[in-house]
Amino acid sequence: MKTEKKIKILMAMPMGVHAIEPSALDCFANVHKPDNVVVVYKYLIGYGITDARHAAAKLAIEAKADYVLFVDSDVLISPQTLEKLLALDADIACGFYVRKHEPELTEIRVLALDGIQMKKIALDEIASVIKPTEIAACGFGCALVKTHVFDKIKVDGAYFRWVQTSTKFCTEDLDFCRRAVEAGCKIILEPSLLCGHIAKVILPQKK
Repeated sequence: MKTEKKIKILMAMPMGVHAIEPSALDCFANVHKPDNVVVVYKYLIGYGITDARHAAAKLAIEAKADYVLFVDSDVLISPQTLEKLLALDADIACGFYVRKHEPELTEIRVLALDGIQMKKIALDEIASVIKPTEIAACGFGCALVKTHVFDKIKVDGAYFRWVQTSTKFCTEDLDFCRRAVEAGCKIILEPSLLCGHIAKVILPQKK
């Protein structure tokens, strides 16, 4: 009897140098794993976010994983996250969450009318999306990436990088999405996966 090939997923959580959010860790560790999935957990402690994502990509390739699930240490994911994102069979599949200090906006981007610039999508706009939808870019707080994508977008040995334009910085996840789309990859939003996002506000010290 032929056994079903297992899907190998590296579940990567960049920790950075900030305090660990216990509720985010709990969600991450207890996500439901389908029977045909083998999961390897990797907590990336002490890296900057760009280096942490790069390290996760390298580890996934070395481990011959099929996917990397990126989950940020301040994002709360649903128990059904893996099942729903895998079902999309997309190069990059994502849930969504609001921006920490702009809760009316999400980290989902679509192309603006000029076909070049990207614009953030408001939370109430996503509420009207009822089925998986192709988008231009997403934050990587909850994103499932097929491992083959990494070599398609590698530049000067780097999978992730920050890019400075004439007017602003392009973060490592948005730049990754831009290069992936240029390489022919598709990014699909699962609109039923609304994640929590724990805002950390640093208050000035009293003198």
